Amino acid sequence: MSLTRESNGADVQRTAPEWQFVVASIATRRTLAIATVFAAALGLLPLYESVWWWDLLTHTLAGAVITGWLLISRWRITAVLLFVACCSGAWEVAEYATPTYVFIAGNPTDTALDVMCNFVGSATAVAAFGLYQSRLGRTADGGRSHNARRPYNSRRPESNTASTDD
Repeated sequence: MSLTRESNGADVQRTAPEWQFVVASIATRRTLAIATVFAAALGLLPLYESVWWWDLLTHTLAGAVITGWLLISRWRITAVLLFVACCSGAWEVAEYATPTYVFIAGNPTDTALDVMCNFVGSATAVAAFGLYQSRLGRTADGGRSHNARRPYNSRRPESNTASTDD
């Protein structure tokens, strides 16, 4: 879609740009399953000690992946954010309460950063999903929006206007 001076947005009638097709092709259950297994396998590597930002990355991606799973399953956005927050809190309680050979026990600052990264990942996934749905003219629950984009020259007739042909 080009918004050059000459086109003036006249090509807005295209239904789905190429990037939306690519995003829809990537965000499938199978792809999320493969990404989840791959991320879990990467978690077994000793990168927590050697890469300082690895813990932040894993928590951010965990929030995004869990959110992706739930949004594809048609959960409501509020429920998704609450569920991810609860999972994040439960994970951090388990991480703090268990011995260091099960989880890497962290301090309160690490716990707060982990919860924040989970929320940032989840919020980013929700924002991307909302942007994707709005570009398609759908609401978050999958239905068509009442004010969805219509082609430029197709206007809904006004039903409440009085006729002035008297």
